[in-house]
Amino acid sequence: MSSTKLFKNVRLKGQKELTSILVEDGVFKRISADLPERAGCEVIDLQGQLFIPPYVDPHMHLDYVFTAGLGEENGSGTLFEGIQRWSESKGHMTVETSKTNAVLEHIGRTNEIVFYDQMGFYRMLMTYENTAPMKRFADEVLGEIIAYEKKAHTQLMETMWTYFECDCNLQRTADKLFSHKNTVKYRLQRVEQLTGRSFADRFDSQELYNALMIYYYLQ
Repeated sequence: MSSTKLFKNVRLKGQKELTSILVEDGVFKRISADLPERAGCEVIDLQGQLFIPPYVDPHMHLDYVFTAGLGEENGSGTLFEGIQRWSESKGHMTVETSKTNAVLEHIGRTNEIVFYDQMGFYRMLMTYENTAPMKRFADEVLGEIIAYEKKAHTQLMETMWTYFECDCNLQRTADKLFSHKNTVKYRLQRVEQLTGRSFADRFDSQELYNALMIYYYLQ
């Protein structure tokens, strides 16, 4: 069962103004001063208290990246068992396994068990070692949006991705983004203006979606 928490009146280090933080299933989703409350969301008022990250061990080998959750868990929590478990698991891992986990991380599906042969369009992308043509295509379609976001600090890319995730349903997109329906509609219209493509046109819409998938895959 999913868990959503909204922390209000949060003080962040180095910032004078209070803000709000949205956490879904243990993942920080949004940080903004104007996040609205919604049904089913636990609201926690910190009343101006300082919000800081917990103590973590930053020591991480790069060859472990995107392998979390694979193999047996370290039941004792000791370094010795950790080394043993990693040695046992590493021999069963493949390049496809690592790539699949990397993609799932980018598209926010880390809580799911998805096999390589279930990756669909992404499985095709993984077969290309030369990613330059893919990057050119993504830049051609999304370049104006990316440049605009850097200047205006908007959420056009996030809104467009969520819109596709919600089967192009405006209200569901607005609910998921904690935004007003008209705000989402305006952002999507801005996307159409910047890209010269229309969500109402099936070919244009498919191009936008493919470009987004490629863009996040290459990040």
